Formats: sequence, C-alpha cells, structure tokens
Amino acid sequence: MRRLCLIAGFIGAFGAGQSAAEICGGSYEVARGDSLSLIANRLYKDAGVWTRIHADNKGIIGDDPDKILVGAELTLSCIGGLPQGLSEPASVVSQIEPLQATTQQATLDTPADRPPEPVVALRVITGNDQPPFSDETLVGGGMMTEVMTAILETSASEAPVEVFRINDWGSHLSPLLTEALMDVSYPWPKPDCKDGAAQELCQNYVFSDPMFEMLMVLFVDAKRPVPLNSAQDIEGRHLCRAAGRMTFMLDAQNRNWLRDGQVTLLRAPTVEACFDLLVSGEVDAVVVNEFTGRSVVASIGRADHIVALNSTPLDIVTLHAVVSRNNPRAEAILDRINTGLRAMRRSGRYQEFVDRHLRDVWAGL
Repeated sequence: MRRLCLIAGFIGAFGAGQSAAEICGGSYEVARGDSLSLIANRLYKDAGVWTRIHADNKGIIGDDPDKILVGAELTLSCIGGLPQGLSEPASVVSQIEPLQATTQQATLDTPADRPPEPVVALRVITGNDQPPFSDETLVGGGMMTEVMTAILETSASEAPVEVFRINDWGSHLSPLLTEALMDVSYPWPKPDCKDGAAQELCQNYVFSDPMFEMLMVLFVDAKRPVPLNSAQDIEGRHLCRAAGRMTFMLDAQNRNWLRDGQVTLLRAPTVEACFDLLVSGEVDAVVVNEFTGRSVVASIGRADHIVALNSTPLDIVTLHAVVSRNNPRAEAILDRINTGLRAMRRSGRYQEFVDRHLRDVWAGL
C-alpha cells in the first residue's frame, strides 16, 4: 500500500456553517471591497436581499446603495433564519477564503480510490460607471459584459461561473484578485509593460488578449482650454481621475506627470463627479477614455461645454480581462477567455456586440 502526499487546492465556502444556537441577525461592519449584493449573497445566500439591507440602513448609506463606506456598521435583519454568527463585526472580504494549498495525507490502493477533484467556480468581478463597456443600466450590462458573458457561456462545461458587480474599482485588483477572493476582473486598460511606469502592474497581473482599442484623453472645459504643446503647458495643472482607475498613462512615454509632481491628481468617486469638478473650476481636466467620457458628458447634458482633446491623446490603450499572477489557475483562466474571444471574432458575434453598443454611443451624442 502506497502513502501519497496530495496537494489539493480548495475554495472556502462563503463562511462555514454557524451554530444553530447563534443569534439571527445583528450588526455588520463594512470592509474594503464590500457591496450590498456581495454582503447579501454571503450572509443571506441571496444577492437580491441587498434591497432589504439598503432599506434597513438608509439612514447610514443614503439614497445611493453603491456608496457604502468602509467601517460603516449596518443592521442586518433576520430573514429566514439568516444571518447568524454576527455577534462580532465581520466582513465579506475577510470571510471569503482565498485559494490556497493544503497538504493532506491519503492512502490509495488504486487510482479508483482517489476522491473526485472539487469543481471550483470561476469568480468574475466587474462594476458600474464605465459606459459603454460595463454598467448595469446598459443593455446586456455593457459591451464588455456581453462579450465576457458570451465567452464564458461557450466554455460553461469547464467550470461554473459566479459574477459579482462591485463598484469600488480600487478593490478589484487588490485585495480581491491578489488575495484570490475573486479570479478575474474586467474591463481594464493594459499598460505598455516595457515602460518603467507600469512595472508594478505588469509584475503582479496578467492580461487577456485585447478586447477593444481606444484613446485615453483629457476632457476640458471649452471655455478654459488646456494646450498640450509642451511640458510647461501641463505643469501645475489639477487633473481628475475616477477613484480606483489606473493612472499609468500619466507617467507613460516618459511623461512622468505624477512621478515628478508636475500635476496634482484628484480622485473623485465617479467619472460624473470628476466632470462636476471640471465644471466648477476645481480641476483643469478629466482623465478618461474617449468613449466613457463622451457617454457621461452626454448623459449630464454638457456636450456643448466639455470637449475631448482627441488631437493630443495621452495614450492608445486596449481593454482586457485581468488575473493575478498569484492565482494558481491564472494560465487556465486566460486560456479559457482567449479561446472564447477568438471563437467570437471568427463567428462575427464579437463585432455585432461592439457595433450595437457604439451605435448607442454615437446616437446619444
């Protein structure tokens, strides 16, 4: 009889079973990366209960359910015997166990004795405020959401998929991906990994094949134009970039605006909030891709007052799905996405999604 040491990867369930004697309901402390739907899914086993959580805590959260603050203490009602075990503040992020390796001794006489490998779901995360690419108010959840959904549906036999929408984009890469709390996030621009400004991103994350190409530009007030003819034109300017979004383009191509302190960067919670700062004169320009910028400007009725400096773009970037290099399934996940993307391009479905969403963008301008 042979003694074999098995290294098995496992996913911790979203919180181990609690004792039936524990009190139902209680208080909950919001942690970085939380959203109401993620909290509801974890503690009530039903993401739809987020509406009840919001209603019960409107005095703390306010009217916008996406604007929950880290450290806020929420009151969770008892619904159907859940949640239990909230005698101490807990967080979804702290209780979603990451992928990890465990060593387990097993005695096997034949291969037939080997227990079946657990089926591990692919956990996908995206968020709102990136029209036309990702926003739950858009048809199909946005262009990239439709593309990713179609990709993963064609390979559904490989592993089940769980999709989460968390609007704190800054939590996606870290801690949610780096700690293997989630597997893949989209959509993200990919930096030029040969550029020194992007070394940390390229060392810690791997990117899918490109899904879309676009310009990163500055949007400015037409009454206060910002010339970009020389380095002196940008010195001392105040720029706004929505919170959680990458900023490598500000230092790319030896620009080094941030690194050398040539500009002051403000981080507003949303793209629209950045444009509000522009209109009020608190910033000189908003940093955003041409399509998201145009979509948001049109939605707030400022198309005649805010213009994009398309003739002097900051960068040409492509959108991707992103996986942490620390994820032991990174290669398999990207192969699944890239294989599905290539099949979609060949079939013409990819172009159908892109054309439809771009028509909506131009129609709204």
